[in-house]
Amino acid sequence: MAPNLLIVEPDPVVAMDLSQILGGWLPQGVISVFSNLAEADVALKALIKPFLAVVNVAEHEIDAAMDRGLLVSLSDHVLLMVDTAEQIEPFPDNCILVQRPYTSDTLNHALIRVDASQY
Repeated sequence: MAPNLLIVEPDPVVAMDLSQILGGWLPQGVISVFSNLAEADVALKALIKPFLAVVNVAEHEIDAAMDRGLLVSLSDHVLLMVDTAEQIEPFPDNCILVQRPYTSDTLNHALIRVDASQY
């Protein structure tokens, strides 16, 4: 079964770029895109738990998701785009923080960390 990959990104152009990066990293993955965490949470009830989620939303949405425990249950691994790590510490163990502004290189570095965590 192909692994599920999840993107939570309100900007469709950025979501498309993230989809291309994830598709290059894991070509057999099935990518689902949502504009906010509430949509993703509802849809996850019908999906097998994703292997990876890339979450790039406003800090207040991240805070609300942490309060509800959504970041822990969202996916096995979460690449969480943040302005500063200090704003959301302590963050769940399944999260890898990627500081904004990010580039393809910083995302690829984070994906290497996901690969490394499998061993």
